[in-house]
Amino acid sequence: MTQPSQLLSPSSPAGRWIRSSQSIDSRPALRPMTTTSKESALLLPHQNRLVREIEVALSEVLSTDTSRGILFVGESGTGKSHAFNVIESHFATIPTNDVQQRATVVRADLRAATSTGAIIHALLTQLGRPNIRPATKLDTLEWMLHDAFTAYGTLILLMEEMHNGLVREAKAFAYRTAELMKGLWNRTTSGLNSRGGEHAQKLVIVVSGLPVLLDVFAKDAELASRYSSVIEAPYLSLSSSEDIRLVRQVINEFRKRFGLAQLINPNDNDIVMRLYLATSMHLRHLEKLFARAQSLLARQPRMDSGLELLKAAYPSALGIMNAPANPFEIDRARLEDAVATVTASRPLHKAQSRQGSRAG
Repeated sequence: MTQPSQLLSPSSPAGRWIRSSQSIDSRPALRPMTTTSKESALLLPHQNRLVREIEVALSEVLSTDTSRGILFVGESGTGKSHAFNVIESHFATIPTNDVQQRATVVRADLRAATSTGAIIHALLTQLGRPNIRPATKLDTLEWMLHDAFTAYGTLILLMEEMHNGLVREAKAFAYRTAELMKGLWNRTTSGLNSRGGEHAQKLVIVVSGLPVLLDVFAKDAELASRYSSVIEAPYLSLSSSEDIRLVRQVINEFRKRFGLAQLINPNDNDIVMRLYLATSMHLRHLEKLFARAQSLLARQPRMDSGLELLKAAYPSALGIMNAPANPFEIDRARLEDAVATVTASRPLHKAQSRQGSRAG
């Protein structure tokens, strides 16, 4: 196996590529989006694939009157939430002349939703209907949900971090949750007095969560056939020159976002490896580290070394959750060994889109 330090060395193929470009490679690995968000709207390849998939799916939904289901899966820190942020902005809520405002995109964070009723409540809250009596029956809640989708003209439904709603022992959805997911796709309720169906506007439904969701949906042939598009979100790595390029571009975006462009150079191989070891390219950890560095710099504006700044920021930002040794202090040989160990532990797969491979 090629070691990350070899890929970054001057004699390696990646090293030759590095020497050939003294600045960030300008090829569009990160796709710019038009957005009103204050966050960076540049997308990693898997985030770009998700946006493209939704664009195609939305066109199909509007032309064929058939819903589309997409699974967006990956470990924590791979950029799933940021992708949803960009989607919310890109497919922005559209004002109309109606009394109510049109909600083209409805997004619900389901981290705390551990039951079917909680999932529906979370969705209704996003549609402006939070005050539902606790004793309301599930059938009634479903009717209310579908009525709200119709009233607000919803086209895209983002169901975020849905793995928390699993039955833990079985790693499966409860029966009513599975029926809810089918009903959302069909635009019908699961009760005896079903309504909606062929006359209701169909949806693009994106379900995000941990990779365990793939097995959950595969267990139910009907669910698998309806949510058949899969986009996987991998961690960034240093296992190839292309991966290194993406890591550099992400670091470049974060340094600009946090006002650290003068101190942190994404073309500095030593800094790249230390940031990789410090955060494992977990994007929220990287964000936390850069935010702390920004705060320290505001208090110590004369600090003129990016390495010293990150060394000072690391203990309070990430030191407790990661290795006890400060990655910005260790010597180069130890750094290279540690980076190689982290990279070797990463799954050897590429983010990709798959459609129909699990259809029942």
